[in-house]
Amino acid sequence: AKIDYKKADFYLKKAIDKNSAEAKFSLGRNIVEGWSCIQDYDLAISLLEESWKEYPDAYYCLGNLYNDTQKGKYNPQLALEYFQQAAQAGSELAQDELENLKDVINQSFMSKDEILKIAIEQLVTPNYKEGFETVKKFAEEGDAKAQYHLGMIYYEGKILPGNRGMAYEWFKKAAAGGDAEAQCKMGDIYYGGDGNETINKNAVQAAMYYEMAAMQD
Repeated sequence: AKIDYKKADFYLKKAIDKNSAEAKFSLGRNIVEGWSCIQDYDLAISLLEESWKEYPDAYYCLGNLYNDTQKGKYNPQLALEYFQQAAQAGSELAQDELENLKDVINQSFMSKDEILKIAIEQLVTPNYKEGFETVKKFAEEGDAKAQYHLGMIYYEGKILPGNRGMAYEWFKKAAAGGDAEAQCKMGDIYYGGDGNETINKNAVQAAMYYEMAAMQD
């Protein structure tokens, strides 16, 4: 049967007028979840804040509200705080959500270098797609180490179809950014050529890149 949200809103508001914590939680949850004709998230926040002591899932609902990028309240740090408080108060839904978010939570306390190291290790595992997306993101943000490894992905052609032209572009960016591995790789390429006439042998260029790498030691 089709749910009559308008009628549900009407009866919940009548119960709220009598200070029903259950009705406050229900209406607040319904607004957050889109099960209401009311689209007032500030009202939902107020109702859920008022009812959370009796209904710990109220803070789980607030966590969902702040974790949703489409509702104008997006605040992942605040969402995490609400999930944690709800879980501590006994909300099984919040406990399950925290378990689902544990990788994200762990990453929030990790340095960029640590996250990149894990992503690079993932490239040779069944989770290579996740690792690739992280490496690509960091490379596009200008991280020289990530740029080198993205170049290797295109160079080796294991995860993606090989593309030497793309590989060299990323190697050059990484080398310019000070990555010694990329500098050595460019030296090797210019020293031996790539065999596909993308880059011709050039002893001067090779020596330049080798010298740049040597200066890193």
